[in-house]
Amino acid sequence: ELDLEKQKTLLEIRFPKRGKCIEETGGLCGQIFIFDQGINVLPRFVCAKIAKPLRYEKKEETSKRFLQELEAQLSFYQNMYVHWITDVDTAYDIPIAWFRYWDSDLLTVIKDNKSNITTKLSMLTYLCAGLEHCYSQGLVAHQDLKPANIFIKNLSKSFRDLPNFNIYEIAMVADFGLANAFQRLKLFDGAKPYKSPEQWSEKQLTSKSDVFSLGVIFYELLSGG
Repeated sequence: ELDLEKQKTLLEIRFPKRGKCIEETGGLCGQIFIFDQGINVLPRFVCAKIAKPLRYEKKEETSKRFLQELEAQLSFYQNMYVHWITDVDTAYDIPIAWFRYWDSDLLTVIKDNKSNITTKLSMLTYLCAGLEHCYSQGLVAHQDLKPANIFIKNLSKSFRDLPNFNIYEIAMVADFGLANAFQRLKLFDGAKPYKSPEQWSEKQLTSKSDVFSLGVIFYELLSGG
């Protein structure tokens, strides 16, 4: 219930070794605080995710839902195409998840529209491979696939002298705040315009619901937005 500036200050006090909080962002289910750990630290940037209460939700229910999200993500993450948690903690009885902060996402790629067709197709392939892995581990429907929830790891920044194949921008599925939410919470929410027709009509969801979202994302990426 505190405003973002107070939350930011309390997090800096609670986690002094994480450095300075330089930015806040967020989505439907969570608030993200990005920390700069210093130029000599690897990774330099990390982020803390805290659950946002949904409508008419009590504090305890918010925390329970967030822990279910983390449990789900931990069951999905053993794959290079799925974003992962690096640490968990609490601040003033509020659960927090820590992640590495990547310097790009698919939304940025679409807006810049500088990637060649090989790079774009390889990112879509990695994205599908990540989702296939998640489905094999119990994901029924992600429910919130959108470009901002697909992070990009550029391997060419980590490894020198790679052959020039234009396939080194690795797409990772991220943000499982609404994963299987239609089952867990009777919640069919998602981001417009990526919501499938069955999300709008609140009918049974499957992996095909995510295929609708992927279709919109594919079109945006391949058409330059």
